[in-house]
Amino acid sequence: MNPHVVEFDQLNWSDKPGAEERIVTREHHSGESIEIPVARIQGTKPGPQLTVMSGMHAGEYSGILAAQKLITAVKPEELSGTLLVVPVISTRAFMERNMQLNPVDQKEVHFIRPGNPGGTHSDLLIDTLFELVKNSDYLIDSHAGEMAQALFSWVPVPMWGPDELREKSLSLARGFDVKYVEPRHDAASIPPFCLALVDAGIANIWVECGKNGVPTDSDTATHFDGYFAAMQT
Repeated sequence: MNPHVVEFDQLNWSDKPGAEERIVTREHHSGESIEIPVARIQGTKPGPQLTVMSGMHAGEYSGILAAQKLITAVKPEELSGTLLVVPVISTRAFMERNMQLNPVDQKEVHFIRPGNPGGTHSDLLIDTLFELVKNSDYLIDSHAGEMAQALFSWVPVPMWGPDELREKSLSLARGFDVKYVEPRHDAASIPPFCLALVDAGIANIWVECGKNGVPTDSDTATHFDGYFAAMQT
């Protein structure tokens, strides 16, 4: 697939089965623009929408590689519903190899709540991301340890919102071959973006698998296999 560059307010997808890629752009009031690559695969049968996204932090490569692999692995004729994949959220940080923070405004994007497109560059980035994924039924946000982060693989689960939504989020987590699944009941321990997803009725988890910025085959496979488990749930 060859991605087409499209302005955010002009984005549209085909209603027919198939695969499409876009690079969505949106200009900040400072003159800086954001770019978010998005792939959408529409299945031949009806079903829910699953979104997989990664690269919220630039050096979390195992999730990025797994998401890229997913785009080419899923065929429309094998899919019921819709798969949306955002392989790299923070493209500016990715290109500049800026770990953890957005190099434009030095903000930690994981802790920004959408809804403020007139704010800083990071605010616009997260608002745009939310607008892209807000029609999802399920969402998996892939993370890993960056250069200075040696962490155990685990899946935090936002235990917020209605019981049915919580159970759906837990079902996503069960598909990942990790030692620890961590239900989080305290809103202060849940990233604001995740809470916004819950408020929109989207079951979601974030996955931490990989360390020290090294995308091993094993860690990449843990992300990738978890995606497929979610699609088969």
